[in-house]
Amino acid sequence: MRVYNKIIVSLASTLFIISCASTSITSFKEPTFTGKTFQRMLVAVAITDIGERTLVEQTISTQLAKYGVTGIPSLTFILPTRTYTADEVDKLLIDNNIDSVLILELTGKDVVTGIASFPSQRLNVFEHRWETVSNVYSYRKPRAYYSLKLYDVTTDKLVWVASTRTGGNAYARFSTLVDSLADTVITKMQEDGLLE
Repeated sequence: MRVYNKIIVSLASTLFIISCASTSITSFKEPTFTGKTFQRMLVAVAITDIGERTLVEQTISTQLAKYGVTGIPSLTFILPTRTYTADEVDKLLIDNNIDSVLILELTGKDVVTGIASFPSQRLNVFEHRWETVSNVYSYRKPRAYYSLKLYDVTTDKLVWVASTRTGGNAYARFSTLVDSLADTVITKMQEDGLLE
């Protein structure tokens, strides 16, 4: 009976391996910008990959909703198949009651690779006993770096800047990094007094 228990525990621990990521952020708020919070924010991401851009913009917009802010992905209004003048962008912002624009620029993306080993138990069926063996595996840990700028549409001024570093574990995907990024950025904006 104990043999089956060990196998089940081993399988269960393997199945519950989860991906995770953490984000560090440094921000600076314009000292003269006080007494105002934002309600309708356009989220624009400077990434050439449309899929990644869509994911980041939608994830951040969803996180903004948790603070009562309407986040609007830029792909909703600013289409990548068209060219816009500054006046046309201004009109889009005004027509849609957007009070702020958050621009994220992907400044770097890399992967940390390595080799690790961990001990595990293996059943020696010939000798009817468990043996400890060393398993060796290679891993890839993704990282992404962003530069952020928040503009007040009413005054057309830059009111907040930040830089982030997000790193994931060996099981993390790009979407895992984005979830961590969005949560950290929106929490920091709220702490800095930009959101209610």
